[in-house]
Amino acid sequence: MWDTVDHKFRNWLVSRYPVQSEVLLTHKRIYIFPTLAGLAFICVALLVLMLAINYQNNLAYAICFTLTSLFITAIMHTYANLSGLRIRIQTPSPVFVGDELRYRFEVLSSRSLTQLQFGFRGQEQVTYDLERDKPLLVYVPASSQVRGWQAPELLRISSVYPLGIFRCWTWLRFEEPALIYPRPVAGGELGQLNRPVGGDGAEGHVGEEDFQELKSYQPGAPLSRVAWKVYAKGYGLHVKSYQGEEAQERWLSWHLWPQLDTEAKLSRLTYWAVTLNERQAPFGLVLPNVTMEPAVGDDHLREVLKHLALYDEGALL
Repeated sequence: MWDTVDHKFRNWLVSRYPVQSEVLLTHKRIYIFPTLAGLAFICVALLVLMLAINYQNNLAYAICFTLTSLFITAIMHTYANLSGLRIRIQTPSPVFVGDELRYRFEVLSSRSLTQLQFGFRGQEQVTYDLERDKPLLVYVPASSQVRGWQAPELLRISSVYPLGIFRCWTWLRFEEPALIYPRPVAGGELGQLNRPVGGDGAEGHVGEEDFQELKSYQPGAPLSRVAWKVYAKGYGLHVKSYQGEEAQERWLSWHLWPQLDTEAKLSRLTYWAVTLNERQAPFGLVLPNVTMEPAVGDDHLREVLKHLALYDEGALL
């Protein structure tokens, strides 16, 4: 029942407040309600009041009135611990599927705030203290299960400071989406990337007569190139290098590995994009609707990963 009420309440918030990039918390956006400890506090105060009335005990009256004043004071202080908070979302950094996505928010207040909790529904809550007039960068974790653009869910900011008998909170909507890259999954051989592959899956081949030298083994190198005889002699893992191989352009083609489904293929292309970039090896990308010429560098890698993340999802933003 409570889940249904909470879901309807959040839907009402979605319809009431527009998507924004910066929000100032005022009384119109802050909600406050007693916690379980607060409800117990009320019961104790009422019980003391009943005892005071029944026995006409001045000390019991004093205790009851003290508890009541403490209760009212807690309302004001708990509300004040959230009121006036200014929060602005920043552009989140892209991550791979399955990695922890952390949305970044810059928060600022004209007074010190204590024990502010930030979090998305069903996700880990993080707690921060905020100093007066000092901007603070808050990182709020979120899950990243699907590639593509992921808009942040409703952000909940709450506090039970100072006594824990009241909880004030707010739900906020922001418009800065995060880009989720496909998860890198190792597979295939480096030799398959030597040239663009057509729809028939044809690819180039380097013959044994072009052998040039032995090089140290690197993860991802095809096992067919490993010099097993050299390894058997105790000289470690080496791979055979062929003339002209270094000058060959690597191509990440959609037509490679036709036996894989779409997501598995994108994951393998992502793996090779990251691997080739780490080796500073130029590579190009061939998708059904995109062709990128071979290049190297972090900017090129980000553009390639963006195309892979948004494959078959419409235009790039």
